[in-house]
Formats: sequence, structure tokens, C-alpha cells
Amino acid sequence: MCYFEQTQTVHCFSCGATYDIFHLVGMEEQISEFPKQLQRTLERYGTQTAQREKESSSYMVQKENTSKQEEKVIDFIQQHQHNQPKELLDWFAQRGIPEEMVKQSNIFLHEGRAIFPIGSQGQWVSWCGRALQDTVTPRYRNSAGKMGIWGIEQIFEWDNQPVAVCEGILDAMSLQLCGCKAVALCGASNVGRLMEEVQKLSGKLPPFLLAGDNDEAGQRMCNQLQQWIEEQGGQCIWLSLPDGCKDVNEAWVEKRQQLQKAVELAKQQLSFLMEPKESSYQQQSMAAMAGDFLEYVDRCKEMGLLSSGLQPLDGLLGGGIFPGLYVLGAPSSLGKTTLLLQIADEIAAAGRDVLFFSLEMSRWELLAKSLCRIAAPEMPLSARGLLQGEIPRQQLESLLEAYNQRCGSRIFISAEHSALTPAMLVEKVYQHQRQQGQAPIVVVDYLQILAPSDPRSSDKQNIDRAVVALKALSRDLEIPVLVASSFNRDSYSRTASMEAFKESGAVEYAADVLLALQMSAMEEKDFDMNREKAADPRKVDLVLLKNRNGIPYGKVPLLYYGAANRFVPVELTPQPPHHPVRRIGRKK
Repeated sequence: MCYFEQTQTVHCFSCGATYDIFHLVGMEEQISEFPKQLQRTLERYGTQTAQREKESSSYMVQKENTSKQEEKVIDFIQQHQHNQPKELLDWFAQRGIPEEMVKQSNIFLHEGRAIFPIGSQGQWVSWCGRALQDTVTPRYRNSAGKMGIWGIEQIFEWDNQPVAVCEGILDAMSLQLCGCKAVALCGASNVGRLMEEVQKLSGKLPPFLLAGDNDEAGQRMCNQLQQWIEEQGGQCIWLSLPDGCKDVNEAWVEKRQQLQKAVELAKQQLSFLMEPKESSYQQQSMAAMAGDFLEYVDRCKEMGLLSSGLQPLDGLLGGGIFPGLYVLGAPSSLGKTTLLLQIADEIAAAGRDVLFFSLEMSRWELLAKSLCRIAAPEMPLSARGLLQGEIPRQQLESLLEAYNQRCGSRIFISAEHSALTPAMLVEKVYQHQRQQGQAPIVVVDYLQILAPSDPRSSDKQNIDRAVVALKALSRDLEIPVLVASSFNRDSYSRTASMEAFKESGAVEYAADVLLALQMSAMEEKDFDMNREKAADPRKVDLVLLKNRNGIPYGKVPLLYYGAANRFVPVELTPQPPHHPVRRIGRKK
């Protein structure tokens, strides 16, 4: 900020606004009307009251000049607003702003700067300019006079939807792309102007989402706005930017899914704050929720049971797969991924979308597994041989056609090349729901490879958080979530149990259904793991260790054809475990 002695004004190079002493006193003390600004200035600095007429006449000259300045703004924008070359559109594209939005906002290029027109009450009142290249100086150049609020008309469109308040226009545009109303102050110091505009509202204030930059000025802006909004009886909440992002637009470009999740969470919190508090708690009683319960039953009936494709397993689970969290554990290389993929293909073939998160294998490796299963037993193939082109192209295309007709259009494989946190995974699921119109069945392969929510926490703490997040996802969307989990090494040579699940007590408690794969010969005296793995087919047992809403324990014998990536049930009735009884007392 710079002071000009000749005009006795200060100019902010950040937002481009120019202020005299009356404006500064008004902003500091939140006074919007000039007579009160003048009176308060006289009281603070001891200027003689006799000078009031002189100052007032000077103010009227300023008002007349302002009107002329607005005419210059309108002429300038109308003259250049169609100058939207590829250079400008590419610059915005790099910042995640689509061409259509740039044109709708009448943004244009002038002397190496993107010019953002700012309107109020149906006419242009000011503009902001930002250089496209570092070689253009100064970086910011704005219209003279008071700076308007970009997007201010959204505040007057009362529909009880939150309005985000940002410092920069790029930030506001980014939040609009997130589906949120947004205005830009064009500088953190322009808070007073926003207050002037909001005071024109008649009735209740809209809820506000405060989205300042991640720096001292941004925090000061949010604090000042929060205090004023609460004094007016309004509601507001701060937007939490993803770690490492200095502003909203950077988050939109680099961590879009996390930003969208943060916006949705903030909207939910504001919605809760806007609820009538005197009745909201009573609505949580079971009597008040009777209608919701009946709707839930209808949804469950409409969804029906989902078959795993393995009839003995469906019988053990009470008819099929219900909504809930299913965790499948096993030692390494025993077929966790193959079994989950086989179940996923069966669910997709029945007409439900499946979103498969593969954190270890590529989507092509998984597709090859599915094609080998379709080809078996008539056409014995291995996934490795298929990927290396060992079958004729015509046969491969025939397999693909059969796969696509059966389930391919319903399987969505998200093969992650970068760290995927539980929050990012959840956001991808909601994104699928928005785009496809239905929530998918979710498969996660596998739990221990999910990126930590907090790098400072232990592995156990992060896995616990991941399990809780996946459980909440299954509950909120009323879908099955199937998760693969590794065993700890001490359990590789033991029969499957809850203690075998690696690094997490939350698996045992949060999972609705706990399953485990183990070799059928595990309890034999001469058991050899390597020998059993080498067999084709392998004899394995799918052990039910927990079932929250059904039979608590059971065992399904399976034959695992490793080359064909296929599990086939052995028709045996699952038997409950044998628990020897310890007799207490004197032997007779």
C-alpha cells in the first residue's frame, strides 16, 4: 500500500483500490454512510467542524467524478470484451477454468493482462487486470476508484444456498465449478464494500462459506467477516483448504477431489446450522423417523440380494450380499484379488455398477484375469500368456466381446498410480454416483496399501481410520463395500482367525462380515504351504469368521484354478467349529 501526499489518498497494489481517509475510517469501524464516516473522522482527529461544508462539497465532486469513471469503465469493457484469443483461453485452461466460463464472464485480453469486468445492478462498475506473463509489469492493474464485488448479484438470489466469499476471482470461479455460489472481493481489504452490499438485503442473510487465502491476510479477512456476519444474526463457516494449497484455485488445479469433498462437507455443516434448532432434535426420535424406516425397507427390497456367484457362500450369508462392510483376509498369493474380482464380475453381470479400486495391479492385468475365467475350461489360458499375445487376435476380440456383453459395461476399474487416501476414495465413489445416477458396489484391493490419512500417525491408527471411513461409506450410501486385507506373517501357518488381520483392531469391530481364505490342508500334520500352492487346482477354504446379521461361523470348500483365475465351489455343507469342552470338577 502506498500514500500519495498530493491527493491525500492511499492505493492498495494488491486489490487495486484507492481510498481517502473517510473510506479508511469507515472500513475500520464498519461505517458505510459518508456523513457518519465524516463525523467519526472529525471526532478521531480533531478537525474543526467548520471544515465540514468544504469537505462535503469535495465529496460531491468525488461522487460526480465516480459517475464519469463508471462511464469510462463501461466504454473500456464494451470496446475490448470480444478480444478472447487462444492465448487467454489457454492461460485459464491451465488454471482449470473452461473456455465457456471465460466467455460467459466476458473476460478479455488487454495489453498482456486478463481483464475481469465487475458488474453491479446490471451495469459494469469496475474491472481487475492480471498479467498472463511475469514479464508484464505491474502484475495487477485495476480500474480507478472503488472496486466492486465480482459476482455480487448471487447474494441477492435468495434460495438458502451458501455463498462463498473469496479474495480472488479465479478462486470464486473455481468454487462455482464445484457447484457453489461464490463472490470475489478482489482483495482481502475490500471487506467493507461487501458489507455495504449485504446490508442492502431485506430479510435474512444467506449462509456464507469463507474461503480466504491460506495466509495472514486471508485469515484476517475471514475473521472480520465472521464477526460481522454473526453480529447480523447470520451463519458462516470457514472452508478448509487441502494441505499445501495457498488458495482455492491452486486446490482446484492440484487437489480437485479433496477440494470438492471439503466444499460438500462445509455445505452439510452450514445446512445443519441453518436448521430450526427448536424442532431438529425431536425429529431424531424413532417415532419421528418411522416414515424414513419404511422408505429404507422399500429401498432394500428394491435393491434385492446380490449374488456372489458362489451358491454355498450366498447360503452362508443368508441369501447373498447385503449392504455393509465385507473384509476378506488371506496370506499373500492365495487369491484375494482373484476372488473379489470374480464376485465383482458376477455383481456387474446382474446389472449393478462396480467400482474396483486396484492399488496394486493394473486394470489390464485385472481384465486379463476376467478374460481367462470366461475362457475356462474350454480354452485354458493364463493371464500372463494372454497379455503376451499367445492367443490369436480374433479369439482375443471374441473374448472381449463376450466379457463386455456380460459385465464389462458395469465394471469401472480405478487403477491408482498415486497415493489414494480414504477421503479421496470416498470422493471418487460420490463422483461415480453423480455421473452414473447410482451408487456403485465398491471393491478395495487392498486395505494396507491405502495412503495414510495422517502421515504422523502409526500404521494401526491410519488403518483404523480407513476401516471406519469405509464402514461409514457403506452405511451412508447403503451399498456393499468389499475390502481385501493381508494377514500378519505370524498367521501364515495357522488356521484363519480374527487375530490374523494385520495391524488393526478396527477390522474385527467395524466389519459386518469377516471372511478368510486358507488352505484346506492347513490342519494336517504334514502340511506344506509351498506344496499346496503348487497344486492346480488348489484346495482352499473360504472361512466365515463373523457375520453381524446371520450365521456367525461357517466354511465353504473351494477349488482355486490359479491359471484360469477361477474359484469353483466344492459342494459340501459348511460345518460349525468344534470347541472342546473343558470339564471342571473331580473326575468320577
